[in-house]
Amino acid sequence: SMGAGMGIANKQGKDKSRVSASASGRIVEVRPTDSVQHRKLVRRVKAIVDQELGFADSSTSAKRSSSVASGDFDFAQDAEDDDESSLFGRTAYLYVSNKAVVGFCTVEVIRSAHRLLDATPTSDGQSSGGSEGSSRNDMSDLHRSTKPTKAIMGVHQLWCHSSHRKGKVATRLVDAARSQLVYGMSVPHG
Repeated sequence: SMGAGMGIANKQGKDKSRVSASASGRIVEVRPTDSVQHRKLVRRVKAIVDQELGFADSSTSAKRSSSVASGDFDFAQDAEDDDESSLFGRTAYLYVSNKAVVGFCTVEVIRSAHRLLDATPTSDGQSSGGSEGSSRNDMSDLHRSTKPTKAIMGVHQLWCHSSHRKGKVATRLVDAARSQLVYGMSVPHG
């Protein structure tokens, strides 16, 4: 866990190109083909994010979570993960404020997705009641549509440090991903 800190220390400096910058911070993009140094930073942040969000999607996450808990960030053992597959083909966006990573988003190019609907599904996979824009907080009434829809970008993880929530960090990360993921276009809102 990160304890009382204000984010995850970013010792990589400013050598990675920034996607956007504001008075409150900057957004950095790391692609699967970027340098080992940048991918290691992403893996370090992802290990902490995975722990906070309850993710366990790789065999190495348990090994990393124990080093995260102890505060030991020695990634010498990560040499075997240094190929392009270490980000699983996803692009990461890091929100950096005061030299600390306070926001994290991983995205990938996709072809289709399933909408999240509320109420009971009908035979065509759509919602039988309520609206897709419903503001209800009861997660037990949500289900996935059985009908896929065209999509361009899938968000795998989205995280913001608790001290920076309600500061539009997540919105800025997704907007940066939408504008940068696919060269020459901005991914439209779904």
